[in-house]
Amino acid sequence: WTPACDAFIASHQGAVLKAGKGGYDGNGVWLVDAKGSTKEGPVAALAARLEEPYLEARVNFDEEIAAVVARSANGSGELYPTVRSQQRDGICFQVEYTKEFAATKIARDAGAIARKIAEELRYIGVLAVECFVRGQEVLVNEIAPRVHNSGHFSIDVCEGSQFENHLRAGLGLALERTAPTHPAALMTNLLWPEGEKDFAPLYTKLTCGLAWPENVKLHWYGKSGARPRRKMGHFTVYGNSIDECRAEAQQILASRWA
Repeated sequence: WTPACDAFIASHQGAVLKAGKGGYDGNGVWLVDAKGSTKEGPVAALAARLEEPYLEARVNFDEEIAAVVARSANGSGELYPTVRSQQRDGICFQVEYTKEFAATKIARDAGAIARKIAEELRYIGVLAVECFVRGQEVLVNEIAPRVHNSGHFSIDVCEGSQFENHLRAGLGLALERTAPTHPAALMTNLLWPEGEKDFAPLYTKLTCGLAWPENVKLHWYGKSGARPRRKMGHFTVYGNSIDECRAEAQQILASRWA
């Protein structure tokens, strides 16, 4: 920790402290106020416990979006439609795709940024770029060099999923097209509820009973243990409008999850 760090916080009236390694799903990220304090105490003391910590300026933004691109070893690329993401306590809860938003300038700008990053890095595989939107400005927040939560909707909604193209990219095969097959889709992460101790009752409620609707696809990850807010799986609803998808997802959460 150096005086330059204190000066950075002072000049920006606060900051964001991030762990350079080990951060995931909201873990490893702390808001820093103008006095250099975090919810876990002084920022300097917290940073001393982290591996490769760094500071970022705090950004006021309107919404979060994500663009996922696949780039093959042969240099060809395919871009998935840019999506909107909804966060709960730093963890992605839902991802929305609509053909209307994907056609906007903001969405196209985010896609162009993702393509450029993949090209400049000479990256091979699927790459996700998470962005903040501020007015008509697109700001890169994080880069994930892997298949990503933001692209899970592609499993059920696009001609070729991000997993298919990740493998094809590494093998130098022709990439599958990424065009969506439906006008709208909503991917909802199944986050393990706070205070829930027993695994069997909740899993049984999710998987037993009435058959899932044809336009809803469940993906259960089979993780060995549950902890609060852990992503245990997800389901994707697709249809003609995002309002229809939202309503159906809400009904599913209320009746099958928590």
